[in-house]
Amino acid sequence: MYFRKEMKAAYYNSDQNNNLKLSAIMGYMQQTSSEQLASVGQSVERMLSDGMVFILAKTNMKIYRAPACGEVISIGTAATPTIGPRFIREFVVDNSDGERLISCYTSWVLTDIDNHKILRPNAYPYPFRFEEPALEEEVGDIEIPKDPLDRLVVRTMDRDVWYSFLDNNAHVNNSVYADFALDALPYQEFSARGLAVFALNFQKEAKYGDKIEIAAIRLGDGEYKIVGTNAGNPCFEAYVKLGE
Repeated sequence: MYFRKEMKAAYYNSDQNNNLKLSAIMGYMQQTSSEQLASVGQSVERMLSDGMVFILAKTNMKIYRAPACGEVISIGTAATPTIGPRFIREFVVDNSDGERLISCYTSWVLTDIDNHKILRPNAYPYPFRFEEPALEEEVGDIEIPKDPLDRLVVRTMDRDVWYSFLDNNAHVNNSVYADFALDALPYQEFSARGLAVFALNFQKEAKYGDKIEIAAIRLGDGEYKIVGTNAGNPCFEAYVKLGE
């Protein structure tokens, strides 16, 4: 059973096509998961006081239709059984008629806020209710392709990490990486076709003052891989499949 939060897609989060930006969608999902945990007494504040925090490791998303700004949407989320050290959480976005707009499968790691070490699920001190997985076959674990031998880089750019990119963990918020990835795409093609599939892997956190070097690699028609490095070390990688 999904915990659900209804909201109106805010106009200040719109893109040039009057759709909700992917970064805003990811932010709404993050807020909904925080509220779900708070509803069972496991608020972000309580976790921080106990010296731990959840960090998003991977997100896989299928977009059937981007929510239009001003549209009332319902975001549902549920925690499903852990896989190794990772906590799995599903998200769905529906419109007011129950039409499925987005399905999203994410994995998270529990981290010690002092030494940044990953904690095993059995270190989580609160009771955790797991629901049966519903999106494994629909979305599942999207594997980001390896770089092709005939690597065609269509754009490179740098992003200096400023204050506005940071969250309360003092590193770049997960939703900001969606902006980084989509900014690297060919604008006209992306604007005309929109998103159908998006996958994002986080490899190393970025903090204030860092410089992320980003490259977009064309894999095929409407398919791109975006890689980001920080001081020569992998920072993130993303896969994008555009709509028809």
